[in-house]
Amino acid sequence: MATEDSLIKVIPRNEPKDIVIVTIKEIFIAFLSSSKLQVHALDLTAILRNDCSLSIANVSHDIINLLIDGFLYYCKVWPGWVRKTEYLNGKIAFNVWHKQFKEYISYKCSALLDRAKKHLQQNSNLITVETQTEETSTDCYQCPYKLVIGGHPTIINNIAILTRDENIYIKQHPIKPWAPLTVAEFINWPFVAVELKLLDLHIERVNAHNFSRYITIDHSELNISDREFITHIKKHSLLARSYFYVYFRFYIEQLFEVLSSIGKISTDHLCNLKMICEQFLEDIREMNINGGSMQTHTTVGFHIGNFKYYRQKQIVTSQKDQVQDNKTIINLVEIIVPEVVCTLHHFHAVQDISVSDTVSFKSLNLLTKQIADPFDESINRLVQKILEDSVVYRCTFCTVAFSGERALSNLTSHFSDLHKVGHHLICNRCGGQFDMQQLVTKRWKHKCI
Repeated sequence: MATEDSLIKVIPRNEPKDIVIVTIKEIFIAFLSSSKLQVHALDLTAILRNDCSLSIANVSHDIINLLIDGFLYYCKVWPGWVRKTEYLNGKIAFNVWHKQFKEYISYKCSALLDRAKKHLQQNSNLITVETQTEETSTDCYQCPYKLVIGGHPTIINNIAILTRDENIYIKQHPIKPWAPLTVAEFINWPFVAVELKLLDLHIERVNAHNFSRYITIDHSELNISDREFITHIKKHSLLARSYFYVYFRFYIEQLFEVLSSIGKISTDHLCNLKMICEQFLEDIREMNINGGSMQTHTTVGFHIGNFKYYRQKQIVTSQKDQVQDNKTIINLVEIIVPEVVCTLHHFHAVQDISVSDTVSFKSLNLLTKQIADPFDESINRLVQKILEDSVVYRCTFCTVAFSGERALSNLTSHFSDLHKVGHHLICNRCGGQFDMQQLVTKRWKHKCI
């Protein structure tokens, strides 16, 4: 099968990523149909990790870029393409052919990774590894050098560094256990994104907190820059229409009253969906754009809570060493500026002005009548759609997504297994220490001491 070199266009990892997640299946279909496809480098990294089962958590970006190039090359030269005519004639099942493709690519990429590691081991005694969450920042004036500490977040978040006899020692403390979170707490957790589609409403909410790290001497002033409360506003269409907080609130209240009356959707699932909507309402109120409004086809980023936090790890010397050698304590500082990015993709709710005694909406009033009709088959289809397609939870760091009724529990398990819990954060205004769960409970707000 002939394919063009430019068939797959790779979007660099430092450019914005679209919400659409591309898997190895979409790439297989693109090569099969000779269709051009744009794929973000983060998606390709996730394919190598998840679809090809490669262990690349502690692998440098250079090796990952090499694997991406190799992955696309092997996709192009897969020997199975010579059987395309058999597939088109129905002699090969799609699932069987796709499985063979995936196994071939996984084997080739695994072999490529092994060769790359062996080459590095032969030519260097040290492999530089980036941190998993963000790259260490070196633009702080106190630090003329770069220290890169690599590994899983459970290592980064639980290390202690000390010096003794001209040596630097790194020790790891026990991992802090993951505490159960409510829906409201979890969807305010770093790297959590959620997309909700319910009848007239389509919203998306992403925790896009800004993390920066640098090294400084003890007692140095923190390098925390000012940040606008509204970080950006982007309109995606000229057809944007504005709605006030109260209008959304009336719609959401009637929406869940009507959905509850169906009786075929679990109370827990409806409560989880409603909590997402309530957090969206709180976002509108906190952003306070034009008195508390939000436009359709619009994305808004804002500094949720309007506080900045930091934590630091010390390279500690003993008192004896400090007296004899006059050594200086070095701090590894991490600054966290909470930010949420909200998108109202569409909102089509129209108020029913024929009803004068209360605020209600045409689509929901019509749905109420359909629910009362025992012969209306559309209700069963609606229930299935709500259970399977109404919500998608994503980890924006790992680019994994879960949908359906168990989406929330699946992503919670993903975070508890892979991401763990960081240590206390300190408010840069009052110096108060707060547990991460305390902050997400209050939408990253607190009462300054």
